[in-house]
Amino acid sequence: MPIAWNFPSNNNSTITGISDAGIEAFKGSPYDSLAREICQNSLDACRDKSKAVKVEFHEFSIKVKDVPDSSNLYNALSNCFQYWKEYDNIKGQNFFKKALGLMNKGQVQILRISDYNTTGLDGAEKEVNSNWSNLIKGNGVSNKEGNAGGSFGIGKSAPFACSDLRTVFYSTLDIEGKRASQGVSRLTSFKYKDYTTLGVGYYGETEKNTPIMEMIKLDEDFLRNEPGTDIYILGFSKEFNWDIKILCAILDGFLVSIWRGLLEVKVNDVLLSKETLDNIFNTYYDYINENTRNYYEVLVSSNSNKTQWNFSGEGNVTLYLLQKEGFCRKVYMARKTGMKIFEQNRLSSFIQFAGILILEEDNINAIFKEMETPQHDKWEPNRASDKELANRYKKDLYREIKRLVNELQVISEDEALDIEGLGDYLTDDTVAADGDRGKKEGIENKINEVSISKVSIEKIKNGSFGTSKNSGEDGIIDIMGIEDENGEGQGVVNGGGESNDTSGGGKVSDVREDPKGKDNFQKEIKIQPISTRIFCSNKASNEYKLIFKLDRNVESGYIRFNIIGEQGEIEAEIIKAVNNNPQQSLKVKRNKVFVENLFKGIKNSITFNIHHDEYCTLGVGIYGFEK
Repeated sequence: MPIAWNFPSNNNSTITGISDAGIEAFKGSPYDSLAREICQNSLDACRDKSKAVKVEFHEFSIKVKDVPDSSNLYNALSNCFQYWKEYDNIKGQNFFKKALGLMNKGQVQILRISDYNTTGLDGAEKEVNSNWSNLIKGNGVSNKEGNAGGSFGIGKSAPFACSDLRTVFYSTLDIEGKRASQGVSRLTSFKYKDYTTLGVGYYGETEKNTPIMEMIKLDEDFLRNEPGTDIYILGFSKEFNWDIKILCAILDGFLVSIWRGLLEVKVNDVLLSKETLDNIFNTYYDYINENTRNYYEVLVSSNSNKTQWNFSGEGNVTLYLLQKEGFCRKVYMARKTGMKIFEQNRLSSFIQFAGILILEEDNINAIFKEMETPQHDKWEPNRASDKELANRYKKDLYREIKRLVNELQVISEDEALDIEGLGDYLTDDTVAADGDRGKKEGIENKINEVSISKVSIEKIKNGSFGTSKNSGEDGIIDIMGIEDENGEGQGVVNGGGESNDTSGGGKVSDVREDPKGKDNFQKEIKIQPISTRIFCSNKASNEYKLIFKLDRNVESGYIRFNIIGEQGEIEAEIIKAVNNNPQQSLKVKRNKVFVENLFKGIKNSITFNIHHDEYCTLGVGIYGFEK
């Protein structure tokens, strides 16, 4: 039976273009995606759970003539170029022009990825419903269940996103001693003889596009003598520092796996294992993501808090937390295998910490796996079979993490805060567990207590004329600002009492200072926002950010902030303020931030600095002016 490249006919059906959805999904971060999908699949295929799964990335090159059936592969690339040239498709032409150029160089780069302590790919002799057939020919097919990572079948596209020839060879030795290999080239449709191809080609036995029942030999220095799988990426898209990028991607996605001794990875000559973690972090410190460095410190620090509990009777989860200045305020959410799903944020706006949560048991992993997106980077309850239950589990887990985070706060006797009252000012529990927001946001707008302070009487040069004989020099009204029991400023006008009253008694006015900070006055109303959120954005400069939405348009008004303590509130001293959209400085006068043109339902963002060196909880009041 002939062994060669074969590109089947589309039988006058689908025309496949260059923008393959699966490959495009991983093009944005090809090395990150490759590292994530490869290590996930290898961990899922672990043979002996008492030992680490080992994965090796090794780059080498061979002569083009040594690529299996290279002439037919070259002809397919050339035919693809001509096909899309005829249709004037620039993207298709550019891809195949580059691919042909690589083949014409005489040497081709290859990245070999090999795993050990795995079962290998079984079922190569079966046409359907086996690990081999699902990988080679399946489209959106996966038979992984429970604790296994991939369940959508799109991860197989990650190696192709790293190939400038869109060609990959697979080779395996399974636990039953069976050997197999096959090539897959995911190109595009093209004219061949008297038919148009489907767009995918296979190297193997051409009659039914079945594998060769022996391992392929592309790397002369490599010999497999134990079960596992080898993947050869032909035309490897080699960028500068590609090996460091893959190393850092593995640290980011599988830190817990490595720390627990479940995974070891070798990238060329660099070994990443439980024993070498310290040295890796020291050597590649500047390349490693800062959050990853935070999470590693959480794992190794003796000061970290460890909490384990049974979640809703479905299985144990473990949470490690460490409070430290400058930490990222996020929790690394990991599966039992140690693979990161996403980083949970918006847990606290004032406690600087980092954390790691691990779903420890199969049942709890299976529940949350149902919510995962195809990229395995988010939980979406609507994907689960029982959406209501999934949504409740997600919220309950988030709420418990948030509670444990808030318990980290270390408070001295001099700076004691009412912990029970913090709920009024922390981000609302309806925040989604993947970091997306629900309709309620932020810190409670209500001011609970107000301190009363005396202020000096100002003589207003451009005020309203009064009717009293004692209305002031030249008939100008004297206005004394005070704060009432609701924390709202009011003025007392001389003229509301008897004509000869010199006590200053009178009626309460309904005028306020205008947004320009000048001394003419307008009627003021307090505005209840739809949502608000305040958090410290830069501790070093005492910088905070306010994000809010209003239920009405406000042409002009002001915002003031109060520092909330155990005994009440004090006015925050505002140093400066900036509107973030559009970027412009805002006028600050008497610790009020004056704003203009705020529109209904639009998210507004203001950054401001206060004269207060310690972390604090802030209350906010928003006021508008009526003409």
